[in-house]
Amino acid sequence: DPEAVQRLIGYVPQQTAINLSPPLSVREVVSLAAHTRKSGCRGQIRSRVDKALDMVGMLPMARRPFRSLSGGQRQRTLIARALAVDPPVLVLDEPFGQVDAASQAAIGELLHHLARSHGVTVMVVVHDVNPICHFITHSLLLHTRQIAFGTPLEVLTAENLREAYGTLVPVLVCEEGYRHPVIQASHD
Repeated sequence: DPEAVQRLIGYVPQQTAINLSPPLSVREVVSLAAHTRKSGCRGQIRSRVDKALDMVGMLPMARRPFRSLSGGQRQRTLIARALAVDPPVLVLDEPFGQVDAASQAAIGELLHHLARSHGVTVMVVVHDVNPICHFITHSLLLHTRQIAFGTPLEVLTAENLREAYGTLVPVLVCEEGYRHPVIQASHD
């Protein structure tokens, strides 16, 4: 049942898929999801929206125009939009695109906090795993098929990465023991 699945998953699309034309506030962007996916009175919906905005640190900016936000603020708003429906599973598609390094770190911390403190299962689709290397419990490496699944230590190996990327990908191990693939940025 597609509706049952939809109730279980909060989805955060790539920012490039978001239309910035409508003159919506941060609260309105988040409210759209809550109105669409959950029933309830206006007060209940507003409470869920405020809770979601607070969880991502965007409640003070609730009245600001969405299109005026930085990339990191937009991403946190989109995460709040997904959280406003109280999903047990949060799926994010390239959440670190179009955000600076400080925002990448903040979003990584936020996702880790959601998983640890709120029991949300977080699934992140990325080409570059580095912004979340320290938070991953399981990795699935794909390239037209499954290459490897397991812990990051099992999956993020030079052999597996070579198979996925078609070239040598050096792997650095930081002082905390996490694997960091050194992936070249490409600009197609």
